[in-house]
Amino acid sequence: MMTEVVECEEGALRVGMGLEVAFREAGEGAGEVVVPVFRPRA
Repeated sequence: MMTEVVECEEGALRVGMGLEVAFREAGEGAGEVVVPVFRPRA
């Protein structure tokens, strides 16, 4: 599965860092497709 890490600068990424799932809408219609992405855990 391919995914994306969002809300994090490339230089701040670390192996083993805590991440949480977030969902981004994609496609032409709102809510048509929801894609999981990951962001640093708060």
